[in-house]
Amino acid sequence: MKSKRLNFWLSFISLIPLLDLQSLHAQSADADPGHPGARPSSAGQLEEIVVTAQKRRQNINDVGVTITAATANELKAAGVYQIIDIGKIATGVNVGKTYAGFPVFSIRGVNFNAAQFSAQPAVSVYLDEAILPYGAQSEGVLLDVERVEVLKGPQGTLFGQNATGGSINVIANKPTSLLSAGAQLDLNNFGQTMIEGYISGPISGTLRARLSASTTQFGAWQKGYYLSSEKNGAQDKGVARLLLDWTPTDPLKVSLNLNGFLDRGENQASQVGTIHIQNPTGPFPPGLPSYPLPTNGRDADLPPNFHPQAANYHGQAVLRVDYDLTPDIRLTSVTNYLRTRYNAVTELASTAYPIMQYYDHATDETFNQELRLTGKADDGRLNYIAGANYQNDGIFEGTPYEKYFGYSQFAAGAELAYMYKIKNRTEGIFANADYKLLDTLTLTGGVRYTKAREQIDGCATANDLGIPLYRGIVGFLGGNPALYQPNGPCVAIDDRGSTPTYNPTSINDSQNENNTSFRVGANFQPAQNQLYYVLVSRGYKAGMFPALPTIFAGQFKGIHQEQLTSYEAGVKADIVAHRLHVNASAFYYDYRDKQFETFIFIPHFGPALGLVNIPSSKVKGIDLELTAKPTDRLSLRAAMTYVDTATGNFPGRDLFGNLTNYAGKEFSYAPPVSATLDAQYAFLSNDDLSVYVGGSVLYEARTFADLGEYSLVRLPSFAVFDARIGLDTVKGLRASLWVRNLADKYYWTAVVPGGDVESKIAGMPRTFGVTIGYSF
Repeated sequence: MKSKRLNFWLSFISLIPLLDLQSLHAQSADADPGHPGARPSSAGQLEEIVVTAQKRRQNINDVGVTITAATANELKAAGVYQIIDIGKIATGVNVGKTYAGFPVFSIRGVNFNAAQFSAQPAVSVYLDEAILPYGAQSEGVLLDVERVEVLKGPQGTLFGQNATGGSINVIANKPTSLLSAGAQLDLNNFGQTMIEGYISGPISGTLRARLSASTTQFGAWQKGYYLSSEKNGAQDKGVARLLLDWTPTDPLKVSLNLNGFLDRGENQASQVGTIHIQNPTGPFPPGLPSYPLPTNGRDADLPPNFHPQAANYHGQAVLRVDYDLTPDIRLTSVTNYLRTRYNAVTELASTAYPIMQYYDHATDETFNQELRLTGKADDGRLNYIAGANYQNDGIFEGTPYEKYFGYSQFAAGAELAYMYKIKNRTEGIFANADYKLLDTLTLTGGVRYTKAREQIDGCATANDLGIPLYRGIVGFLGGNPALYQPNGPCVAIDDRGSTPTYNPTSINDSQNENNTSFRVGANFQPAQNQLYYVLVSRGYKAGMFPALPTIFAGQFKGIHQEQLTSYEAGVKADIVAHRLHVNASAFYYDYRDKQFETFIFIPHFGPALGLVNIPSSKVKGIDLELTAKPTDRLSLRAAMTYVDTATGNFPGRDLFGNLTNYAGKEFSYAPPVSATLDAQYAFLSNDDLSVYVGGSVLYEARTFADLGEYSLVRLPSFAVFDARIGLDTVKGLRASLWVRNLADKYYWTAVVPGGDVESKIAGMPRTFGVTIGYSF
């Protein structure tokens, strides 16, 4: 199967140069002059960027929201081919990982770190205004994109709940009015090979199409260093997208987006971090306490004949219909259907010993419908949008098996399993308006009402070696272990109520919630390319139930929705006309009922993962971004984000089950300072050829992967340097040589729990390669 898939992708790419395109001039953007994106600027000047952050086309400097926008060329220059690397071009944006491999998106320290597929994020991800509701669905989203827009701060009125931290909006390249095509090859020193191509153009006078595809193969970059000689990290991924734009009449436009990905590659293996045996009398391997720690990013031991293999697929179909009722009023319908399957096997202890092996499985089927009206009135002084949406998610997820070979808390050979059915239904209505009160003053406001229902139904099971664990806990709690007799597959201990039975039980619960998001602000523009704004906004993240390893039924009490109110003021202004531009903002967040996955204490068993609401938290900080073109050949961009996050009074348990108070502790994945700097100089530039050299640096201060600021979950500060040299020709040829992590900095992006071991996810070591592309 692997060779067949590879041959398919290679055959697709190889067909592109055979097309007869000699008489056609390829364009990198849609020939339609209304196509949004980067507008060409005069030689030596900064480009003007057009965004759709408010679901209508606007110059980025006219929008009173902190936005980072990056074009396709900027993303590729920074090495951003996956959404998890988006922090390279947007400061204050961090992406961690859970032990199951799910991404944890964080903006300005706001995130939700639950290790389950169904964890609704605090940062939403959209593809052409169609939501990808769960983080694992965003893997292939950066195929053939025009740009990415990162909106910071709550975006609840236009993008719904689950955007308390912000929103990442990906805009794909659209079908062109002229026939065009292109292909690109990326090859690095580990042998990883990525081939990407597209073909775009008219099918008839009213129908345009664009087909894009990519494959990523090979590239095992991790290697065993102590008891293992295994290699890991080889890729086997394919991504494809078909876009159709049909304009049967002037008022009517119909767009169809069919996209998906297939991933059967090897997931990154975690590394041994800190070893702390939870039960010294348990069955852990004798050599585990003295296991040597890795010394570089490539080191990763695996048990014999074990590979953390993925078996994931995702498909999405988006039908968008725009109908102009009048020249100033448009009716838009967006119908979004997604189907996803996620499978991954993980060795949580990160050693060559088989200790704790998890098999994670999830499927999701989501239907989303939005209907909205956008328009202008009062001679264009009023811009408004109003509409409604509906979403229904059906998720089946859990761990079909957990095998314990040498975890100190369980008998060797114990097997547990957890599977849950989760249903989420959301209904909302919204409205937003901008009114130009004066030529220099625009007022903005919006509101959304959301009603949501969450449900869970599931069961925990165990084999004959796992049942004694549950009976032992019952006895410790004062129950009669002899009465604990599973009558069916479910084994969770029923500890609910004032007089719990401690009998085996299943898990089922539901909750209904509603909320009202809002935004209100003012934009002051005293001159062209100058904007001063203030904005107050409130967003919510939906409540949910945990789909985690189960001991007690009481672990599954649903956490309720969180609320974040943001107060922000900012400026966007040219300091030197078209040569130096500054964006700056200051913000304060009043954060209520923050949702958090952390350790809770289970008697007799010890610390275990659970979900909690933290009553009160605060965030404050600043964002600063400078873009400059000092000369016609030199381009500079620098950005910095500072955040100060702190929880309020919150008593809980630490990693070892001890009582503690988390008041004043930082959030997870919230480095106080993150910064980027990028420079590019064209030392040869004319109408036919441009030869350039460039480099960038990414810095992140130390942060933590869990609540409490414990040294076990500390992520040290790091700085990573990249460099590149390349050329572009007017005939469509482009080539570059690049190196990422030039100094081979050894750093970590996440820490995940692994029973007797705290495991770490390492950043990529020094990687160098070549990129060659051609557009027709």
